[in-house]
Amino acid sequence: MKEKYLSAPQFAKMLKISREKVFLLAKHGLFPKPILLHTGAQLWSETVVKGWMNMRFKREDWITKDINSELF
Repeated sequence: MKEKYLSAPQFAKMLKISREKVFLLAKHGLFPKPILLHTGAQLWSETVVKGWMNMRFKREDWITKDINSELF
């Protein structure tokens, strides 16, 4: 099966957060790192994102501890 890639707006929609927060959390290492294209676009592997989400959602405190941390 061919790998699919997600844009920041698609990733943000999955998590119900803003596109800006996706970039900020990736910058601080709280999200998977994006793939940088020569055009400047940033994409995330759908497989990596879903694996990350499965791992994070197993922890009940992931939103309060990471996404709503003192960085924001």
